[in-house]
Amino acid sequence: PCLRTLVEARAWRDDWEGASEDADHLLRLAEPGSAPWIQAMATRQSAALHLGRTDEMLSSLPSLATIDPTSDTLRTLVPALAISVLVLAFAEQLDAAAAVLARIESLVARGGSGKAIDPAPISLARSWIAAWHRGDARAALEHARLARAQSDEAHDAQHARFARIFVGTSLWDLGALAGAEEELRAASAGGGDDLVTALASLFLAALLIERGLLREAAAMAEHRLARARSRAPGQGGLREAEARWLLGEIAFRRGDLEAAESELSRSVEGMGGASGSIFAEGIVQRAWGL
Repeated sequence: PCLRTLVEARAWRDDWEGASEDADHLLRLAEPGSAPWIQAMATRQSAALHLGRTDEMLSSLPSLATIDPTSDTLRTLVPALAISVLVLAFAEQLDAAAAVLARIESLVARGGSGKAIDPAPISLARSWIAAWHRGDARAALEHARLARAQSDEAHDAQHARFARIFVGTSLWDLGALAGAEEELRAASAGGGDDLVTALASLFLAALLIERGLLREAAAMAEHRLARARSRAPGQGGLREAEARWLLGEIAFRRGDLEAAESELSRSVEGMGGASGSIFAEGIVQRAWGL
């Protein structure tokens, strides 16, 4: 139990090297197909995405998707598969992401009433597929709002904040920029180093750039850059690349093409070098609706 808690805590703290190492340790100790094993595989997949280990990420999916769960492990498997939907979506594997959601729906239907299964991850997976596979922002918003309400009802503040990010991005897709900004500001409140803040603040900064609020967006990008540089060697490459991308976009909007080229080149180098992260590339595409 202690190792499982540590794995989850490192992931939420945005410490993907540590999460990957602890997940590998848990995999060696856990029985294949057990709840601890499922959690470790899901964390390993997410860490591989953030760290640019594409082959490792994709190889983890079949191990999760083909499990025939017991009633005891179904509760752990469904949220793990929901995260697989997000991982695949950011990796531009949208058909595969939709297939994983179909697997989730099948498992939940087979599980009867599903009262023991947390419904919020399922609602989020439906939101991601609606937004990015079907292009239905209104349905995405409905599912994201439901996920947030379900997390609130379960007194799960962390997942409620996480769901709020996608309420914000759905509102953005619908052109409701003020509402999107409000949601993303709330999700990023606190300014810590956790995963939810990192993701929410990136979308928020991108939204501010689109709205022309370049001074605040630049301050956020510089703050992100400083935090990335303060992390242990090898830990801040992805966040630095994201900050460079934001600074490049801001410079471009200001008409400083030389600075834009410099920052965006360093961002691409960071995404493809220091982190190798298709996650970062996927975030960029999602933020700008590409």
